[in-house]
Amino acid sequence: MTLGDVVAGEMEEPAELVTASDVAAHRRDVVRTQVHRALGLLSDRQRHVLKADHGIAPVGYYGDGPDAELAADMGATTTQVKQARCKGKARFAEVYRAGAGAQTS
Repeated sequence: MTLGDVVAGEMEEPAELVTASDVAAHRRDVVRTQVHRALGLLSDRQRHVLKADHGIAPVGYYGDGPDAELAADMGATTTQVKQARCKGKARFAEVYRAGAGAQTS
């Protein structure tokens, strides 16, 4: 069974009608769903910081900006932002890998 077959089944279309763009769109949807599920299992502060780091709606993109800006907008200290980022990244990785592994099993 190929990814095209999986996409075809979910689209309820014959596999020969599934295009590369259909497969790419499906892959994006699966990743987006997994990311949001994993983020949903984090604390509110961890989730907010990670969303801010990557510009995931509805949080604005803070990217490589100073943590002081994000901390001020969150009503937190820069230390709390750094801790939330560190713990959030570790927890996100754990949860995401577990979810991704469950999907392929």
